[in-house]
Amino acid sequence: MEEHHETRSQRAARRIADALFEFAINLQRYSVEIPWESDVRWPDRCARCHAPSPDTTFSTRIARPTALGTAFNFNPPWALRSLVCPSCRACHLAVRRQRLRSVLIPVPTMAVVLVGGIWVMLMLPYVAVLTPILRIGIILFAIALGIGIRIAIGDPIDVITEKRTLRFEFKDHDFAEEFAAANGTTVIDPEPLTV
Repeated sequence: MEEHHETRSQRAARRIADALFEFAINLQRYSVEIPWESDVRWPDRCARCHAPSPDTTFSTRIARPTALGTAFNFNPPWALRSLVCPSCRACHLAVRRQRLRSVLIPVPTMAVVLVGGIWVMLMLPYVAVLTPILRIGIILFAIALGIGIRIAIGDPIDVITEKRTLRFEFKDHDFAEEFAAANGTTVIDPEPLTV
């Protein structure tokens, strides 16, 4: 009876380990770095789904990391850059919906949290001593929630901006190779996973 229990728990542990390994594989990205100033050249495939022969484009704005951007979420014009990405019709529409969600969801959610928090504070007069702390907490929670929603919605393409480089990250190794070849560089392979 004891051995049967051990075998079942070992099987469960193996399944969990396999699932975690599969999850880690799905998180792997192939990186391609190009200088900030250089023109980005795309292969003849959609930048999002990698379908061949894209028939339209979408543009996305990226920002170089700056102190103003970090502190106040304001990026000066010299730290901004626009990328024009080839796209199939379906991805073009998906990017438009994604941008609409990134504007329409975080701001009203933050407003609801702020108004709801202030309303709750007004309904509980016996916590008047904690009012300044609660106000700050509600404001910080609303901002964090809005930022969290915006991050969860994501960006159309995975690009990480650094001071002097743009690092594009792709799940598809073949597309990463084509993108690197179009830009005269090589793919930075992820660290190999071991069990």
